[in-house]
Amino acid sequence: MKYNYIKDDIQIDFELPEGISKIIAIVEKLDQLNDGEYLSYASTLKATVQYYVDKGVLTKQQQDILNKKYPAI
Repeated sequence: MKYNYIKDDIQIDFELPEGISKIIAIVEKLDQLNDGEYLSYASTLKATVQYYVDKGVLTKQQQDILNKKYPAI
């Protein structure tokens, strides 16, 4: 698949909470469509990932991987 912002070469090899998976599905679709709403949803994804890090569900390393793969402003 061709993406405009998403770094397709970065692989996610860890389990994601359902909330994050749902946002990623939207982010990937918006990026494929080159829709400007990508940036808004990517920011939401970044905040949601931070929430799961704060709760101890994800590690800082996993957060860094997700933030690099799905860049936001």
